[in-house]
Amino acid sequence: MELLQKKFADDVKLYLEISNADGCDKLQKGLDIIAGWACEWQLRISVDKCSILNVGSCSVSYKYVVADSELQCKHIVKTLARDAIVLSVTALALL
Repeated sequence: MELLQKKFADDVKLYLEISNADGCDKLQKGLDIIAGWACEWQLRISVDKCSILNVGSCSVSYKYVVADSELQCKHIVKTLARDAIVLSVTALALL
């Protein structure tokens, strides 16, 4: 399982195929690294624009957190919002 990332302007997406709790921990660690980088550079993560998108069947339940806020799990995620001026993290858990 390799954690993939895509970046465009102020948008970051993490992709990971998750089959067990270790995959969930790996995705959370990726989110923590991005949050740490944002803090170091004094950038605010717009948590309300962050979400988890599960593709496929969800057999592992996990609560992902960024900046002490739990990310919402959504069925549809809007990306590349033109009005976003702060770092936005969208994590996609491919199940």
